[in-house]
Amino acid sequence: MRGELCIGGASVLSLISLVLLIFMHVGQINTSTVPRGISMVNVNTSGYGQGLNVALGDPIAGLYASNGSAPLRDQQGIRELYKYGLYSYCGYVNGTGICSNTSAANRFTPLTDLVADMAANYSGVTTALIDQGTFTDSSYLGNFTNGAYYLIIIGSVCTALALFTGLLKHTVLFFLSTLFAVLGSLTLLIGAIIWTVVIKKAESINDFVVGHPGQPTTPLGITVSTGSGIYLLWAAWAALIVSILPYMISRGTMFKSISRSAALATGILGLAVAVSALPKVTRTGRYLYSEDGTRFLIKGIAYQEQGVVTSDPNSPFSEPTTFIDPLADPTAL
Repeated sequence: MRGELCIGGASVLSLISLVLLIFMHVGQINTSTVPRGISMVNVNTSGYGQGLNVALGDPIAGLYASNGSAPLRDQQGIRELYKYGLYSYCGYVNGTGICSNTSAANRFTPLTDLVADMAANYSGVTTALIDQGTFTDSSYLGNFTNGAYYLIIIGSVCTALALFTGLLKHTVLFFLSTLFAVLGSLTLLIGAIIWTVVIKKAESINDFVVGHPGQPTTPLGITVSTGSGIYLLWAAWAALIVSILPYMISRGTMFKSISRSAALATGILGLAVAVSALPKVTRTGRYLYSEDGTRFLIKGIAYQEQGVVTSDPNSPFSEPTTFIDPLADPTAL
């Protein structure tokens, strides 16, 4: 009964983890209600126009897209908000958005995507203005988030396998469910750490300021923030790693009866081996013979009634003083 309860608890935790991962995976695949609210990281550029105005000293016009449905990376203006998922990213203007093409292992390259949306005159200025910090290193950000995707997808598959194998009542499958849960927890953990570190490094752009000597500085106006998808990923990892303990307990419960049977069988086998190892002895008259021909003399066999005491010096229950061992003296035979 305890094993069934443990399996039930572990299955519930694995199911929770899998559901959370599914929601994380659908983030930003389109602009419908659920996907648009889930992202791994957000880039807000609503203040960049003001920052650029301070940096250049000229009015800024044509920086932002006027139509939220305009294609991305087509130099039709940047969006006020960019949200990145595992398979695509979306840009939004006043709540209206459009997403990029969907592909596995979508790379997080914010500066590259921003510059691709800008008109030619602003893209050159932006590249020259933002010349330091991890935010500008698209290769670093893209490569690490690309690698993290594959770890997350492996962890997601392992989570599903841990759930389904744990539901089937078989000792080997219980072992596999534990193994899948451990492997899934490890890969999800590494993937979550990579994404978290990448976002923290990209957030260095939040402290970037512009201005002229002798005048107050102004924030650049581009801010990076953690999306809800990261929290879903960490929650899924927590649920999966907690499920490992019930899986292991249930596996131990199922193995208990098997262990007892194995111990009993081992004991019986050991006893049989010990008995078979005892030498075989045959008797002929007053002599015992072992398998190798060794002869032993039976010195005497006698019976005395309980409670009866005899004082006969030749009693068979006492060693006679004139007894000659024929094994020691062959002439006594």
